[in-house]
Amino acid sequence: MDIVADVGTEMNPNGLGAYQFDLVYDLNYLEVISVSDAEELGKTGRTVKELGPTDVTAGQTVFAVYSYPPEGVSELAGPKNTVVLATATLKAKQAGVTTLNLENALLTDTKANVWPGAGRDLTTEDGTITILTNLALGRPATQSSTYDSGVASRAVDGNTYGAWGNNSVTHTDYNAQAWWQVELGAVQDISGIAVWNRTDCCGGRLSGFYVLVSDVAFTSTDLTATLGQGGVSSYYTAGQAGSPTTIAVNRTGRYVRVQLTGSNWLSLAEVEVWGR
Repeated sequence: MDIVADVGTEMNPNGLGAYQFDLVYDLNYLEVISVSDAEELGKTGRTVKELGPTDVTAGQTVFAVYSYPPEGVSELAGPKNTVVLATATLKAKQAGVTTLNLENALLTDTKANVWPGAGRDLTTEDGTITILTNLALGRPATQSSTYDSGVASRAVDGNTYGAWGNNSVTHTDYNAQAWWQVELGAVQDISGIAVWNRTDCCGGRLSGFYVLVSDVAFTSTDLTATLGQGGVSSYYTAGQAGSPTTIAVNRTGRYVRVQLTGSNWLSLAEVEVWGR
């Protein structure tokens, strides 16, 4: 999550010199792992010194940073216009909707003059946060066939590492329209799906594939028939899958399938189904 300031030249003609703000959040939902300076001050040659997080209390983290010019330089202009001040890394504790607010913001120019209006102009794009959970984690998974030890459950074990030798990658035999699927236990609200490809070799095998979502069980393993089944949504990826390839779904579903359009081996490092 980026924290941004619009360092206008009229209100702050000398550029940004230092800043401080509070992150206020619900401890039941979020944990602040770190708040790192984005080095916007350092880009101008000023030395950046971080003061925080200076305090972590119940749902509030205070972060401050200041800068000063190199030795022998009396003044050096700081950044102006829209700049990223810092990046906050957050850990979700549970699914749900919560808020993250910026309070007590204080910005100064390079001469330590307080910038008027700083509290109004310091922003984050994530004022309201929807925390999602991986609905597929540990759920029953099946596939068209199994090669060696590459069982379907490996794609829902929480491990996205894509090397076969790590014993966390699925593997089918060479099949026509090879498929893998997971059953979520109940109809769930699905926001998106992340498909993680194998990374040690053979990544091109996971190309030209569909992700299929349905509230009810798929009635066929034939791809054409499944695409024509009522209530099934399909999401096609023509090229090679990444690590991950993410797909926006925004619908309900209980059954999720990954299926190739041609003939090949199918390997997956992980399939994450994000929702709440």
